[in-house]
Amino acid sequence: QTQMPVIQGGPNYTCVATTVGKIKQEGINVTHLISIGGWNSPHIDTSFTAQQWWETWSLWNQKVSRPDLGFDGFDGIDWDLEGNDNPQSPYNHFTVQQLDLMGELSQLAKQHSLIVSLAPSQSYMDCEMNNFNLSLLHAPEW
Repeated sequence: QTQMPVIQGGPNYTCVATTVGKIKQEGINVTHLISIGGWNSPHIDTSFTAQQWWETWSLWNQKVSRPDLGFDGFDGIDWDLEGNDNPQSPYNHFTVQQLDLMGELSQLAKQHSLIVSLAPSQSYMDCEMNNFNLSLLHAPEW
């Protein structure tokens, strides 16, 4: 496979860089993470390896950096993997392959001294729990 993953969406990076530069000028040390995912967003594509995702993310992070404005790129990632408004959407379920890929990519980020965060809303991150479940359809209104 010669194709590489594609990173899409995100904020206005010039605005991010300008804001980071202003914060630095104030002498405030802040960590900047970029969120991966969000409500109604697709989950990570497992047709690519963690290494391919890492290479793509690293190049992307260099591209969005603006050292001239005081922004050297993001300090890490925040996994924001949630469900979808449509209960039939495949993005209301995780696969073991997706979780494994997230873990492998997180390890690569940590090996490069980046921060990785995740605040899971369900039990899907602790397979030792009796109620371990890959579904995100546990909201009371569903």
